[in-house]
Amino acid sequence: MQMTKAQAIAELEHIYEILPLIAEAVKEEKKPINQYGKTSYFRDMYGQSMGTVKNRKEGIRREIRSGRYPESALIERFIDKAVYADYNRFFKHLEGATRKYVPAYDPAEAMVLVRKMEGEASEQSV
Repeated sequence: MQMTKAQAIAELEHIYEILPLIAEAVKEEKKPINQYGKTSYFRDMYGQSMGTVKNRKEGIRREIRSGRYPESALIERFIDKAVYADYNRFFKHLEGATRKYVPAYDPAEAMVLVRKMEGEASEQSV
């Protein structure tokens, strides 16, 4: 089927109009990161034993009582990923004499660590 120049231009204009809509429809959406994980998630993500993860969970519980982390950091069997990342990073200092040098808990900064770790884990599994 032959097209005239006018038909070809009209078709190109139509494609130009709908191309952004097509791109929006097929773009890959970023998978949202769940805020909480079970102990097995932390075992696998951090390469730690279940005993270590449970010890970190108890440390987080102590830090909730001391006011560092919010009450919502532990919900039944689930641990807030940002809180775990922060506690795992600073637990030696939080439990020792250097506690006063530990920066205040910043959930946004901790979630950046979680996103990096989960990004690296998904790239390694591909």
